[in-house]
Amino acid sequence: MLNPPSQMLAQTERLSAMIRLPNEHRDGCRYSEFIRDNVFGVVTNTFPLFSAQFSHLQLEQMIDGFVAKHAAFEAEFHHIASEFVQFVQKDESASSGTMLLQHLALLEYEWVTFCVEIDAVSDNLSDFYRKEVIESDSLQVNPTLRLNQVPFLLHQDSVTFLTTDRHSVFYGVFRNQEQHVVSQRLRDIDIALIQILIDQLDLTSAQLQQRVNHSNIRFNVLGWVQHFSELGLIRSNFQENNYD
Repeated sequence: MLNPPSQMLAQTERLSAMIRLPNEHRDGCRYSEFIRDNVFGVVTNTFPLFSAQFSHLQLEQMIDGFVAKHAAFEAEFHHIASEFVQFVQKDESASSGTMLLQHLALLEYEWVTFCVEIDAVSDNLSDFYRKEVIESDSLQVNPTLRLNQVPFLLHQDSVTFLTTDRHSVFYGVFRNQEQHVVSQRLRDIDIALIQILIDQLDLTSAQLQQRVNHSNIRFNVLGWVQHFSELGLIRSNFQENNYD
């Protein structure tokens, strides 16, 4: 409602103020608990690896800070997740001294995977796969791909943070042809080739191999393309020859 009645606006502002009050001052406001429970559910379900780094009480304290201080304008599930990330990024007191930069990086990574999951793309991902790849096929990168440089290693249900004297690693996050979110660890050569394909559309495997050869690197590009095509990160398009 663009122009709500003044009485409705005043009532909404009073309810919002009540919701943001600390627990001891809410006077049994059940809606406040409902809001906090919903936000808690969004955070723990959207960011499970991040949530696992903290105790239940620490998470509740973060949720209390989010509800009390963050002026969120969108109430849908995915907006709450994005708003929570923005809150933690900006509010130093959100962590109460318990959060490391590594934890923030993990939160941002899980937010990226969530965005990939709900991303709307025009390409038909079910067609984003051909079993056999030949050198004349033009190549395209999966449109949902997001590249992430992170200070940790991912396992199936856990994460290992790297020590400060080790390099960070790259992961490519994308949706495959079955609409599953895939998180693929990438090497430096993988990042370099993917970036070439992003910068130069419809490059063929043969042309990509030439680029690699010019760099005096011994590397089987066609085998690389075959592997990442099977994963769903790259699509190869058959190019027909036109004869007059």
